[in-house]
Amino acid sequence: MNKRIALIIGFYPLGTSSVLINLIEMLVRNNFYVDIYIDSFSMIIPFSHPSDKVNILIESRPFYIKLLNRLYYYFLKLFQKNNILIKIKNASINYFHFSIWTNNIIKRKPTYNIILFANFSSIYVSSSIKKQPETSIYYNLEILDNEMAGETHWNEIREIERIHLKYMDWVFATSQKRGECFQKLTDFPSDRIRILPVLSISGDKPQPSDYFYKKFNISKIKKIIIITGSISKRLLQLEIINTVKYWPKDIVLVIHTWREGTFNNGYGLLLKEAANGLPVFFSTESLDYNDIISAIASAYIGLAFYDDFDTNMKEILLSSNKIIEYLRCGIPVITSYNFDLYTFFKNNKCGLSVNPNDIPNAINTISNDYMTYKNASIITSNNNFSFEKYFYNAFNGINNINFN
Repeated sequence: MNKRIALIIGFYPLGTSSVLINLIEMLVRNNFYVDIYIDSFSMIIPFSHPSDKVNILIESRPFYIKLLNRLYYYFLKLFQKNNILIKIKNASINYFHFSIWTNNIIKRKPTYNIILFANFSSIYVSSSIKKQPETSIYYNLEILDNEMAGETHWNEIREIERIHLKYMDWVFATSQKRGECFQKLTDFPSDRIRILPVLSISGDKPQPSDYFYKKFNISKIKKIIIITGSISKRLLQLEIINTVKYWPKDIVLVIHTWREGTFNNGYGLLLKEAANGLPVFFSTESLDYNDIISAIASAYIGLAFYDDFDTNMKEILLSSNKIIEYLRCGIPVITSYNFDLYTFFKNNKCGLSVNPNDIPNAINTISNDYMTYKNASIITSNNNFSFEKYFYNAFNGINNINFN
């Protein structure tokens, strides 16, 4: 089977997205030829694939377009008081330019069997494509839930997503619950929604590196508790830092994100101020996926906390890069409390689901029976998470694709 697929990734960091990296790997294993269309911002984190079946095309934008965008941004800032609206209008301009660039390349290519649009910032491209594929798939990595109504700047994005669904033949959701939520929100036919969770590909447990120990000159007698990924008040990092003074003295916190300058302003700067005098270290290197996984594998416990403002955060078990990566590395996990997470960790004993204030007690509980939790993390990852199975189920029957 040799199929051609275009993977559109607009303004979404490919190098930190295990689900997209695993998707590409599984497509290659099954003899797909993959063209990845991506903007330069999303390639800040190194990503490459050794296979000759993968072709990465990075958006090139002329200097005068960049200059016009910058002038437009300052024009909005001068005359528009709503900073959120400024950001969303500026994002829309960038999405528009990415769409035009992508279409100009696609029209010079042979017709694709499948075009897969990863996330809402990529779906803009679908309306500008003149050379339509045999099949279009929208990979809904983030639910744009109506519970987000308090954040009015999402209204425009939700509306744009809904408009572009008419170009989609299928939708992939990251869990059954998210698929059901998406169907209710959009009225997209339920029989054309399939599930492809954020899970790991089967393989050996990653070998730990001493990256963070060397970087921050942390003594090897110390144990690292780690947070990886984006920095946002919705991920409760401030609440976590406020508990560090109650942690055991032999434990430090490392917060790693991929974006340079994150801790120099806004919420990131607030975190640094709150951590003053505490054993908290801030890391911002753009490591490739294998390097960051090895660094994570050296940690003692992984933290993954989310607020419960909307479905995107409430339904997180099969949709969290952090949780899946921690377990794959054999690291016990402490997560925020919700019923699904609590039940999962109670049944598998690979971590705990608690409120942020209970993190110190959770650390002590895991430490008192650490090897049980660590071994259960590996067993849970191997027994419960199989990206391969979901991959085959998701693609089977689409565009005459049939896996034996």
